[in-house]
Amino acid sequence: PVVQVSSIGILWNLARRDEENKATIGLFDGAAAMLGAMKNHANHQAIIENACGCLWVLACRSEPNKACIFESGGLKVLAHVMNKYKHVASIQEHVAGVFWNMCWQNADRRVAVRNVGAIPLVIAAMKKHVKRVGVAEQCAGALWNASLDQENRTAVLNAGGIDAVLDTMEQHELMPQICEHSIGCLWLLSMEDVGALAIVNSRGV
Repeated sequence: PVVQVSSIGILWNLARRDEENKATIGLFDGAAAMLGAMKNHANHQAIIENACGCLWVLACRSEPNKACIFESGGLKVLAHVMNKYKHVASIQEHVAGVFWNMCWQNADRRVAVRNVGAIPLVIAAMKKHVKRVGVAEQCAGALWNASLDQENRTAVLNAGGIDAVLDTMEQHELMPQICEHSIGCLWLLSMEDVGALAIVNSRGV
């Protein structure tokens, strides 16, 4: 495991440094390799943390890598990890970031994110780690993108998403990106009658 922790960490660093590196890692099925490591070492927190971080970077602005994660069953693996490691803020941040990227401009993947139970997990992470800037930003972004789907909006509302988003905005009122993502999410939720009413009743106006 020590070798794998270090190896995955190296790939994560390389992917963060350069778009070409990220593409090269993708060509060698790097995303699938991360998911494999997560399955084989589900109880090794350091491997999980590095692999989630690497997937987060690989999924950012890379359609081939997002397709690989999706086709390899990665959403289900990530949801399992998010549920298992609820207490680890960095893992929650990275997985939420992957979900955010996976929901971007892709209706099928937005549905898949809902189907693996990711929406209540993201909301739970927002509540548990409300003071963590990274968690707040990635979770708010994930909910914003996910809420472009009508059924996802219902799922967000049913999981107490409005209170979680409003609490996040209050906690990070001086962080423009977090507020932007949160307001974007509330805007979409307000398209539903029940969502608009809930926002009014939850100090959102």
